[in-house]
Amino acid sequence: MSREATSPTWDCAIVGAGPAGLNAALVLGRARWRVLVLDNGAPRNYATHEMHGVLGHDGLDPAELRARGRAELAGYGVEVVTLEVQGAEALDGAVRITCAGRTELARTLLLFPHLTPPTSIPPCSSSITSPAAWGSPNASSRWPSSFSFARAT
Repeated sequence: MSREATSPTWDCAIVGAGPAGLNAALVLGRARWRVLVLDNGAPRNYATHEMHGVLGHDGLDPAELRARGRAELAGYGVEVVTLEVQGAEALDGAVRITCAGRTELARTLLLFPHLTPPTSIPPCSSSITSPAAWGSPNASSRWPSSFSFARAT
């Protein structure tokens, strides 16, 4: 059975607005992609007052990095929305992302989950996820990698 979609609004939807998700949005926004970033607004490092391991930002408050990132993205037309993603489904030519109170269509979907603990992933249709989509073949399916990619066919 074919599931059709109307024309996708976004070239890419990104789930997760931590450093990795915001950086991906920056690169795609600079490439003039129409990008939507969805984040639940509850960062994993909410209690941390300084971060390390991010080049040029050693000791910076993580909230400040996120604020700077959002401001920078606005200059490229990237939309960042605080909404919890409830699921995703591949359609013909698009990925439908379901959130509280709204649905979005995108050509691609990038996942940068900051789940605490990372034991539950928003439900995605089997055409989006596969055992390898969440990590290496040696990784436990209970611990997803921080990066996944889905593209509508």
